[in-house]
Formats: sequence, structure tokens, C-alpha cells
Amino acid sequence: MEFAQAVGARWLAVNSGRKHMLLSPPDDRLLSIYADALGEVARCAATLGMRVLIENIPGCLLDTAESLATFLDNHHFDNVDVLYDVANAAAIGENPVDGIRLLKNRIAVVHLSDAQRGLWRYAPIGGGDIDFGAIRHKLDQEEYAGEIVLEVISNTCIEDFAESRKILASGGWAV
Repeated sequence: MEFAQAVGARWLAVNSGRKHMLLSPPDDRLLSIYADALGEVARCAATLGMRVLIENIPGCLLDTAESLATFLDNHHFDNVDVLYDVANAAAIGENPVDGIRLLKNRIAVVHLSDAQRGLWRYAPIGGGDIDFGAIRHKLDQEEYAGEIVLEVISNTCIEDFAESRKILASGGWAV
């Protein structure tokens, strides 16, 4: 946290609580432990003037927009928002437009990368099934003013990043 303050960070991004895919308890114990831990992180971040962002990550306790919304409705953190990753949403079969609709006022950062529905990838834009026109339209409709981060993981990331920016710009994105 001291490093984040030293470099002037505004946010601290955290995952939404890993769970064991085969041996998760059948009750809310993990969510309770996660909520307590997040509360500590949020209090510490608040003293530094930072916000905490929970990212929707496949395999985590809060991997869907619905689970994030329910969790945040049940736990009132003054400085916790959502980092919504559209490729992560696609990986679990969630329509990113529906996720944005559900979390609209809670999203502070959006990660953009492409993926085929049901696959966890951070492909260049145009390399998957995600409808970025519909996402841009929904963000515009919700008057989203937060950050947009292009997240591409590939062996040719410089070229893929540049091509992704070009594709997004041609689709009306301000990149």
C-alpha cells in the first residue's frame, strides 16, 4: 500500500476471492471471510485516499455481475467499486452488456479484450465473440465516465494492441 501511495495510485485492484473448485464449502463461510478481509483492505486504502476495485475473475467467489451486485448490496463499503472485465464475463458465459447493466453505477474501470464465449482468454479485439459495439452502446447509455483499459495477452502484443485500438476506434470508441 505504501508503494501505491508513493506512485499516486487511485485504486487498488483485488480479485474476488479464490475458491477451491472441487472442495468449496457448501455455505457462505468463504464469503464471510472474504468480506472481513476486504473490509480491512478497504479501511487501509481509505486512509491513503484510495478506492478498492473488485474484479470479476472466473473461478472466484464473485465471478458474475449478479454475485458482485448481491455482495456489494449486502456489505456497504464506502470505497469499493468494480473493475468489470468483459473477457472474464464471456469466459463464464455472461453477456458483458447484461453485466454492465446490472453493475452500472458500481463500475470504475472496464477491461477490454476479446474471447470466445466460454473460453478464458485476453485475445486481441476481433479475435473472439464479444460484441464491442453493444458494450460501447451500453456504456454510453449508462453515461459511463470511468477508465477503459485494453488488456491483450499474446506473443505479438505490440502489434495486437495497435490493431485492437484501430478496431475499437473504427467502432466509435475514444481510444
